[in-house]
Amino acid sequence: MNYRIMCPQCGQTVCECSDLRPAAECCPDPPEPCPGPCPPVYGCPASGLCNTAYGQIGLISNAVSGRYISMFEIARAGSLIGIEENDTVVLKAGYVYYVSYNVLAVPETNSYFQTVPYLNGSIRLSYATFSTTNSVWRNVSAANSFLVTEALQEDARLQIRLDYPGTVRNIDLTGALSVYPVAVPQV
Repeated sequence: MNYRIMCPQCGQTVCECSDLRPAAECCPDPPEPCPGPCPPVYGCPASGLCNTAYGQIGLISNAVSGRYISMFEIARAGSLIGIEENDTVVLKAGYVYYVSYNVLAVPETNSYFQTVPYLNGSIRLSYATFSTTNSVWRNVSAANSFLVTEALQEDARLQIRLDYPGTVRNIDLTGALSVYPVAVPQV
């Protein structure tokens, strides 16, 4: 569990401990709130309660069914969100995260595709999407959003698997995934 001493005006961390001791014990002399005026944060209210960490991740796949969708970083602020092994989003411990994704795929006519999120290796069917094509239109899209609480105590890993029937020869998929920390537990 991380302990933080935050500036009451702008919310910036002025001291942080990553061990099990309270911040008052690991910060040798807890600093005062930000010296001088707090720096302005664009788009944040005067209260300073503002989220400045996020991750924008691109999704792309033309792999066989049952594989995880490849991911690449588009934009990121802060160090809470990262990508490992090109198919896994790592969410740093200590937060609840909001995840939202949207994909566009081109399977065969009269077919379907499904996206299935996995958190820490466990399937999350309630977060899955299912989209069908018809005899005319092959372009289909799917979108979903959900909260991730698995990262409260330890880092969480998110992957999204692409599934489609054996009658589909190939599928091209592109999309985007956005991740934001939205809550931190009280200590």
